[in-house]
Amino acid sequence: MRTVYEPANGVEAHLLQDYLEQEGIAAKIHGASLLGAVGELPDSGLVRLVVSDADRERALDAIRRWEMAPPDDDDTDAQDDTVLRERPRAFWIVCVALVVGLAIVAAYFRLPFR
Repeated sequence: MRTVYEPANGVEAHLLQDYLEQEGIAAKIHGASLLGAVGELPDSGLVRLVVSDADRERALDAIRRWEMAPPDDDDTDAQDDTVLRERPRAFWIVCVALVVGLAIVAAYFRLPFR
């Protein structure tokens, strides 16, 4: 088994492992469980992605393609539109809740106590 990539975190390691498996390359993650114990461990080089010696060149080519691929921005546009449509509704809900809360507080302090 040879190290082909040192990801920055566990999420990147799992994404790249899944990508390599889609390419038909068996990959393993070493050191992912060490990320929670960073106290006295070095802060880099903990997580490694390893493959067999026979798959090393194919894995390096796949990683180069993965790093050079442009990000997919189609999903973010749809999410941004949804957020913009939901903001006014949330704003009015907060305004109504604030007015009702103020009315309850005003009524509480105006009622005579016995």
